[in-house]
Amino acid sequence: MSSLSCRSIQLIDRRPLKRAATYAAIALATVGLCGLLAGNSVQTAAVRLLAPLGTTEWPRANHLEFRQAPRRLAVGQSFEAELTDLHGSLPEDVQIQYRVSSTGRSEIQSEPMTHVDDSLVARRDNVRQSFEFRAEGGDDHSMPWTKWKSSSHRNSRRSRL
Repeated sequence: MSSLSCRSIQLIDRRPLKRAATYAAIALATVGLCGLLAGNSVQTAAVRLLAPLGTTEWPRANHLEFRQAPRRLAVGQSFEAELTDLHGSLPEDVQIQYRVSSTGRSEIQSEPMTHVDDSLVARRDNVRQSFEFRAEGGDDHSMPWTKWKSSSHRNSRRSRL
């Protein structure tokens, strides 16, 4: 019986197994090299692969932020918002969104922001009611709403973010 088991082992073609092991080793080496070169991205990819419906986000190229956002302006003043990117490179197309609430319903209005030097600017003249605002552009679509309130007394000064 021992000669029969020796012959059956010799009859098994091991080339497909060796080929599969070689491809697996190449794949592991590639992932390891990528891990050394871009560890955070590989870690994020692994987490997203294991939990595809999770909240893990890819690293963003843009992180938009308003400079010194005012909370109040007098009715009739101009609202001016200046936006920068914490990662340094502003995207070409950025929209400022205004959310206005009236009679229990809210309406969102979007306008393109204008490039001025190293920032983006949006302006609303003669503001009469409170609103919330935020910006979206590039790959940054997660900015929270900022509340702006109008105060009832008029002031001749213009406020700037």
